[in-house]
Amino acid sequence: ILVGDAHQNGGPLRQTVNEKLNWNALGTNIVPDSGVPLTEVGIFINGWGSDGTSIWGNYNNPNPNHEISISENFTWLKGRHTVKAGYYQRMFREHTFQDFGSAGVYTFSSGNVGSTGNPFADFLLGDGASFSESSTEDLTWNYPARETYVQDQVKISRRLTATLGVRWAPFFGYEETKGAITAFRPGQQSQVFPNAPKGLVVPGDAGINNASFPTKWANLAPKIGFSYDLTGTGKMVVRGGLGMVYDYFNLSQAGNLGTVAPYGYTYSPAGVAVSPTDPYMGQPAPFPYVKPVAGSQQAKDYVFLGNPIILGYESGFNAGRTYQMNGTFEWEPWQSWLVRAGYIGTRGTHLNTAYDHNAPIF
Repeated sequence: ILVGDAHQNGGPLRQTVNEKLNWNALGTNIVPDSGVPLTEVGIFINGWGSDGTSIWGNYNNPNPNHEISISENFTWLKGRHTVKAGYYQRMFREHTFQDFGSAGVYTFSSGNVGSTGNPFADFLLGDGASFSESSTEDLTWNYPARETYVQDQVKISRRLTATLGVRWAPFFGYEETKGAITAFRPGQQSQVFPNAPKGLVVPGDAGINNASFPTKWANLAPKIGFSYDLTGTGKMVVRGGLGMVYDYFNLSQAGNLGTVAPYGYTYSPAGVAVSPTDPYMGQPAPFPYVKPVAGSQQAKDYVFLGNPIILGYESGFNAGRTYQMNGTFEWEPWQSWLVRAGYIGTRGTHLNTAYDHNAPIF
């Protein structure tokens, strides 16, 4: 039995902080989200690229993770058969934390309302600013795996050997331990958040677990291979194989599920020039944002503002599939000489992608 244990810190962490660079010192009344320092200043003038400039206090995005893996393999020889079987288990846990923009970001661009047409002049005058502030992303994921396989290599004849195998790899998805993510099910009304628009559901609603989609138990990955001695002398051999594997999913693609209402919030007034000293335009600051707890009265009374963005995975979501194929011809025309020709192919299907369920028709 092999047991592995790994720890990793997967993102940037603010190291050097200039305490003199903060929103209060710059004369604005920004209220950061909970736990976010005022030193996380973000001012972008004429974009992010080489044509612009910025005043930037950086952000935190540590994403520490811990993985324990267990595997065991077994081999049995019996007559013409070489049977192999094995088991693999992964226990993966990651704390996804990010506070990018959680102390606010001002942007000066020539396309903004109230702009003079020159973003640098806008910055000096305090005109034509846009503003955005988001709640922190704070999620804890479990991404388990339990897989098993069996294969049999059979000596069919003196010249032909075949290998048949299958791997069972159910896809459990990744579970947010607090259930603080969203999903989209057209026409379904949330019972956890009764005021949610139809289609926006969360763990705790009917059919929605902490991964937001059911476990895919039927993931079978077959493999087949052969080796054939064309002449019976071992000097001319053809080999080939075809197999399917299920993809390992990248957790970085899941973080956005916890950044939209009701478990996340972004304040970004549109169609107006935002004051450089009062981005909330005379209204109470909506931060720190308090995430509602499923089952609480706060969840039942939660009001969704405007037309909220709904992010989520479909109920049929599954790990991607990769088909791998290869063929090799080997010939030894003379001693110490080897001629080899081969083919290797890979094809991916059911790969992860995103699309808009409610795209406008023009």
